[in-house]
Amino acid sequence: MSKKPVGLIIKSLIAEKNLSAEQMAKLTGKSRQQVYNDFNRVGMKDDEIEKYTNALQIEKQVVYDLLENKSVEGNESNYLQEHLTNLEEQFKRLLNQIDVKDRQIEGLQKTVDVLLGKSEPGTDEGKVMEMYKFRVA
Repeated sequence: MSKKPVGLIIKSLIAEKNLSAEQMAKLTGKSRQQVYNDFNRVGMKDDEIEKYTNALQIEKQVVYDLLENKSVEGNESNYLQEHLTNLEEQFKRLLNQIDVKDRQIEGLQKTVDVLLGKSEPGTDEGKVMEMYKFRVA
C-alpha cells in the first residue's frame, strides 16, 4: 500500500482552512521557507505533525487517517490529481518564463546587431552567437 506524502496532506489541510504559508509559519514558529519545504516532505516526525495539527486546531488522527488513505469526514481528496494539477501549473509558469526570456534574448540580439553596425537587424542572423560560441570553446 502506498502512502501519501505527509507534506501534501498538510498543505491540503492548510488550504482548507484558508491559511497562507506565512500565516502557518507564524502559528507553528517556523519560517515561511520551512513551511514550504515541509510541503515537499514524504515523511515527518510526530512532533512536527503535532505542531501543524495544533496550529490547524485539528486532531493528529486526521493526518494519520489521510496518510493511510482513510476517508475523514468527507475529506477524501485525490492527492495524485492535486499534485498533477500543481505540476501542470508550475510547468505552464516555467514555459511562460522561457517565452519571456526568449523575447528578451531576441531583443538583445537585435541591439547587438545594431551596435555592430548591421544595417538591418536579422541579416547574418546568429553571427554574434556563433562568434560567442567560438570564443567560449
